Amino acid sequence: MSNYDTFYRLHHQGKPFIIANAWNVKSAQIIEQKGYEAIATSSGAISNSLGYEDGQKMPFSELLYIVQRIKASTNIPLSVDLERGYTDNLNDLTGNIQKLVDIG
Repeated sequence: MSNYDTFYRLHHQGKPFIIANAWNVKSAQIIEQKGYEAIATSSGAISNSLGYEDGQKMPFSELLYIVQRIKASTNIPLSVDLERGYTDNLNDLTGNIQKLVDIG
């Protein structure tokens, strides 16, 4: 079963779906080790951990790097807090979404 299928199933099960927020690889690994079935990122926590304020103040490239590292270091579905897409340009937004799709 793909991570997409697993994540979809988690949203359509008979019990509540509880997901924990990660801000770096270590926090994501702990979430996975504690038995959670999926990981979510927190834009505020990632931003703050890198010295930025929340609200799309960090460059998308830095968010993407953290997400890539989390994805490469864990084996359960990952949901990304993309805020407003880190752009006001529709073409850039499409590109940002595609970059996330490409890493899984």
